[in-house]
Amino acid sequence: MPYSLRPLTLLFCYFSLLTSCKSPEPLKEHETQTFSNYQSAEIWIKQNYKAETVIPNSSFIKELQYYPASENGYLIIHLQNEKTLSLIYQNISQNIWNAFKKADSTGKFYNKELITAKTIIIILT
Repeated sequence: MPYSLRPLTLLFCYFSLLTSCKSPEPLKEHETQTFSNYQSAEIWIKQNYKAETVIPNSSFIKELQYYPASENGYLIIHLQNEKTLSLIYQNISQNIWNAFKKADSTGKFYNKELITAKTIIIILT
């Protein structure tokens, strides 16, 4: 190979290497994330998003953790009862979260708004 082409060949190889090692594209907002178990879901959510936590005055709900994404986020609900400890919901809008925080009764709000939403992804029992 002529000496004058060597820098161009090296540059082409370097460029090819950089463009072929592309990182995975981020999850689009409307896509649903799937998990094999509660722990993997919780770890993934906590690594990718920052929580806003509320401890309501409720005999039903112990703690609420909302992890906002672009438009919708993840909601982890820690319950007071001993059988089901935590629930994780996805695709929860900021509007739903704000209404949940302001609700007179978080238990009634949960029963009315979230049980019918069918966005639950993991139940830890």
